[in-house]
Amino acid sequence: MDIEKLVNQSLELINKSKFHEALGILENIEKKDSKVFFLIGSIYLSLNNIDLSEKNLLLALEKNKNNFSIYNNLGIVSKVKGDSENAKSYFIKAIEIEENIDTLCEIGRLSIQQRDFDSAQKYLEIALNKDNNHQKTNLFLGEMYKKMNMIQKGWFHKHKATGLIRFSKNGVELIG
Repeated sequence: MDIEKLVNQSLELINKSKFHEALGILENIEKKDSKVFFLIGSIYLSLNNIDLSEKNLLLALEKNKNNFSIYNNLGIVSKVKGDSENAKSYFIKAIEIEENIDTLCEIGRLSIQQRDFDSAQKYLEIALNKDNNHQKTNLFLGEMYKKMNMIQKGWFHKHKATGLIRFSKNGVELIG
């Protein structure tokens, strides 16, 4: 059967969360291209089999170094493995290909964790320029500014991310 038909069959199964069935189809393809390796790696990532995910994503990368999604998923794998530096490097390579807002947020989050607020602000501001009301971006900016003791700016972004803020006897509460 044609590889493209098999890939489409597996995509239908993935959309129905039938990951093991999709894997069965993809792993039986003899001449795997980057798309097949990417899908296998992504399924293993969804199944939390990090080693097999990484192995297949690296095989996908060998065949195609211009795919944003491969770098993005390798960034997620590295993050799960606790390798922040490698994760950040993969995420940066991903946004060099395509400035995806969620990937920009991931770089921002990692930078905040590393207390590299200049980098965090740089990437989160790029994300905000794409969508000023992006919830995750505003949430991360709020966290960053609070860590920098810029409380008012922090609350501004937290409010944009979460909704109303109410002051009570218990302190500050975020309301839907």
